[in-house]
Amino acid sequence: MIVRFSDTEHWHISPVAQPETIEVSKSLSCMCGEAVFTDYKSFEIIGYTCTQSGYMIVCECSKCGDKYRQHIQTTGRNDIELFKKELAVILHLQTKFP
Repeated sequence: MIVRFSDTEHWHISPVAQPETIEVSKSLSCMCGEAVFTDYKSFEIIGYTCTQSGYMIVCECSKCGDKYRQHIQTTGRNDIELFKKELAVILHLQTKFP
């Protein structure tokens, strides 16, 4: 999936196979507590998945290496276009504040 922030800023994000093997984070952080959603350098987005409850990003903690998945929006979780817009903002912020 191509995620665009602007004409010059875009990313290719791959779907993750077998997402059910990756733990869901409801606290928007890694289970070790080091990677938090508001600290853009503490995690890397390694993919995305679509579940019955909607689209989710799959992250890897920069500290412990654990993978986890989480929703990035509270409404419209099944709306792929909204998901891509939200994801583009996060990826943009990760490049601006590495």
